[in-house]
Amino acid sequence: MTLKIKDGWIPDRMGQEDSGSPYLELAHIQDKKLRGAFIRFDLERSNQKARLPLDILLQENKFSHQSTMPAGFIFHLSRCGSTLLSEMFRTLPMVKVVAEPMVIGQLFQILRGDDGSHVVALQNLIGMYQQSLCKDGERLIFKFSSWNAMAVKIFQMAFPTTPCIFLYRDPFEIMISMLRKPPAWLSRDLINTVLAHNKKNIHSNVSKDMFSKMLLSVNYSDDISNTELYSRVLGEICQSILNAPQSLLLMDYRSLPDAMPDKIAPFFDVCIEGSEFDRVMKTTQTDIKSYGRKNEFLPDFENKQKAITAEIRQAVERNVLPRLDIIKRTTSMVNN
Repeated sequence: MTLKIKDGWIPDRMGQEDSGSPYLELAHIQDKKLRGAFIRFDLERSNQKARLPLDILLQENKFSHQSTMPAGFIFHLSRCGSTLLSEMFRTLPMVKVVAEPMVIGQLFQILRGDDGSHVVALQNLIGMYQQSLCKDGERLIFKFSSWNAMAVKIFQMAFPTTPCIFLYRDPFEIMISMLRKPPAWLSRDLINTVLAHNKKNIHSNVSKDMFSKMLLSVNYSDDISNTELYSRVLGEICQSILNAPQSLLLMDYRSLPDAMPDKIAPFFDVCIEGSEFDRVMKTTQTDIKSYGRKNEFLPDFENKQKAITAEIRQAVERNVLPRLDIIKRTTSMVNN
């Protein structure tokens, strides 16, 4: 079967055949609306899957859309309103939002190579989304998983004209949220699987695996506490933003939702018509992560501040605040 990406085939995940050969799996969806808050919810509904050899992503300009760059990239420090922002954009008729595609993270976990290889693969991967979802000229915005900000350099090399936002929040509050509900990408089971794979394949170039590089950069060990691990990771995300080749628009969680129509949307060259404003702002009235979005959104600032322990405070002050403060001093910011 010959796949035509424009016919609704969307990158889903990466894996390895029994032979060890890596592959890219695509899912076919009929509804281009992308109704789920995260892209995986839409892909899970597909009953049509197909596989391509992963090497196909290393062919320059195989799927990339150099003439139509993505409208914007949303990076974030975790648990700081990125889902709210992407859902606000999703209400606009000529905007498509791809939220936290698992396959992007897997690209940096499975594909080992130099920066040039990652750039070409990323261009092709995102080009597949563009070809499949934006046939009528829609603006395409990506919201990535927080740890993907470790690769912000690769994203900016691949798409130098695409504007990027970095969303952050009081890191003490982020830590409380992460400790209450640990992120799947930092689960001990996943980390141990990655480390076991690297140990088994000692002669492979594991230093080029972005996830492994992250574990090395935070000096991961089995006995490190979640508090220390999470704070170190947040600090490394901040360092990646500081090392980005191009500046990002820094956005405080507290600026949402008011800054979205007047500052953030124009930054992505997205126009919100008068009749669309109410629909965009209505998104903020419910808890977008609650089942069916039926719960009213209630600020949790005070509860999180009360839960800060001495251990959390010391870890954040040691690992996160110094770098985040530099970002605030040196980066263009959207304020309240």
